[in-house]
Amino acid sequence: MSANVACRREAFEAIGGFREDIRAAEDADLTFRLRAAGWGLERREAARVVHRSRQTVRGLVAQKLRWGAGAAWLHAEYPGAFPARRLPGLSRWAARTAAGGVGSARLRDRDAALIAVLEPIEVLALELGRRLPNERPLPDRPPWRWLR
Repeated sequence: MSANVACRREAFEAIGGFREDIRAAEDADLTFRLRAAGWGLERREAARVVHRSRQTVRGLVAQKLRWGAGAAWLHAEYPGAFPARRLPGLSRWAARTAAGGVGSARLRDRDAALIAVLEPIEVLALELGRRLPNERPLPDRPPWRWLR
């Protein structure tokens, strides 16, 4: 997956640019298509990008649901790219992690408690998002409306 992509205009235009028919994972799709078209890929560890942080849990969950839809789409388009996690095991991990967060809260470690409670929500939302459509346009009715 990518968080920051730069590529030659010639390469971008040769593969048709970003897909406009999907909502999420268009950057990862671009890199898969560049590689398939014979263009080289290069990691730049020193490159930096700033993403807008989510200010609410709802915003974080909506983002992860979208990413999950994108991950499922990528896995279908490029088999093996982003396999799903098994939900029963993931649910047990989430419950244990959140319970540990409550324990941390009792010990007054607010940051550890928040991470322990939010991380399972984030991971479960991403996996549940795999069941959502990734195509544009998304229906303009609940529950889809707030996932834009």
